[in-house]
Amino acid sequence: MKTEIISERVHNHLRSRLFPWNFLMEPVDDAAIERFIQKDFMIPPKIMEENLSEEELSDIICDEVKKITNEFFTRKGKIDPFAYAQALIYTILYDLKSRRELNGLSDIVDTKAIARLTGISMDSFERKETYIWQLIRQYKGGKKSAKKIFGKKVICTDGTPIGNVHDIVYDDRTGDMLELKIKTDEKLFNIPIDGIYLKNVYNNCVILKDVNRYI
Repeated sequence: MKTEIISERVHNHLRSRLFPWNFLMEPVDDAAIERFIQKDFMIPPKIMEENLSEEELSDIICDEVKKITNEFFTRKGKIDPFAYAQALIYTILYDLKSRRELNGLSDIVDTKAIARLTGISMDSFERKETYIWQLIRQYKGGKKSAKKIFGKKVICTDGTPIGNVHDIVYDDRTGDMLELKIKTDEKLFNIPIDGIYLKNVYNNCVILKDVNRYI
C-alpha cells in the first residue's frame, strides 16, 4: 500500500471514535506482523501494576498507539503503523495473561461491535488474533536464557531503577532459576524468581514486584 494511502488511513483512524481499537482491526501482512513481533518492545512499567483497571489498560493502549503514529509520521511512512500497533499491543496483552484471566482483546473491548462498525468479519479477526498469539508464544515464550538476563537493569513497577542482575541461582536438580542476585549501589540482594516479572527481560530490564518486601 502506498505511503500516501496509509497516511490517509492513519489520519482517519486517529479521528475516529473507534480509536485505538480500529488500528487493531486493520488487515495487515503476516510477514510484517512476524517482523514486529520479534522486536524488543519497551513495555510500559505501569502494565506491571497488580490492580490495573480496564480503563487504565485502555488508556495505556491508546497512548502506545499514538506513539506509533507519531513514529510513523516522523519516519515519513517507513514503518507499517497497523502491524506495529498490533504486534506491540498483543505483546502487552500476552504479558498480562500470566497475571490475570485474559483471553484476548475481547476481554477489554467489544470486538464484535468494533468489527461490525469497521466492516471487518469476526472470522478474519479471530484468525489473525490466533496467528499473532502463536507468533508471540514462538518468539516471546519459554524460559529466558542466562545470557539475556545477566546484567539487566532491575526497576520497580513505576520505572524507578534499583540495580542490575549480578548473578543467577539455579536449582541443581532441575536447572530452573531460583533467585537473582541484584546488585545495588550499596549491597547484594537475593530476589526469588516469584518476586520479579521475569518475562519482561525483552523490555531490557527485570521488573521487581514489591521493592519494600525485598530491598
